[in-house]
Amino acid sequence: MACPAKFWMENVVPDAAEHGKNILIRLYKEDPAALGFFPKYKDIPVSELGSNADVKEQGAVVVKALGELLKLKGQHESQLHAMAESHKNTYKIPVEYFPKIFKITDAYLQEKVGAAYAAIQAAMNVAFDQIADGLKTQYQTV
Repeated sequence: MACPAKFWMENVVPDAAEHGKNILIRLYKEDPAALGFFPKYKDIPVSELGSNADVKEQGAVVVKALGELLKLKGQHESQLHAMAESHKNTYKIPVEYFPKIFKITDAYLQEKVGAAYAAIQAAMNVAFDQIADGLKTQYQTV
């Protein structure tokens, strides 16, 4: 059986800042309003974000956090609760952004990792959906 966490740790985490940066930049290109959630670089044109250290740092945070959730193999309710609390109440990120970034991540991995991702893609998308659904549930309680 394919293991999303193993794939993630072997193929994405080793270059977390670069992969995360590229995924975030794709999000900002598709939805420029998403930049508004990141005060450190919200006023920088998307075309200039590739060399921005704050974007790379945030990208690494996103990649590593997702890796930690994937390692829990669906047993992540308490972690999702804490994440929902911070993202809803502190960062003011609408829950609709999670499925969006997962879709972008899926497309990015198809392009950048290719065959290795194709073997795990279905399982990864199930994991992404579980996380997004869990966050949606948790957003209702925080």
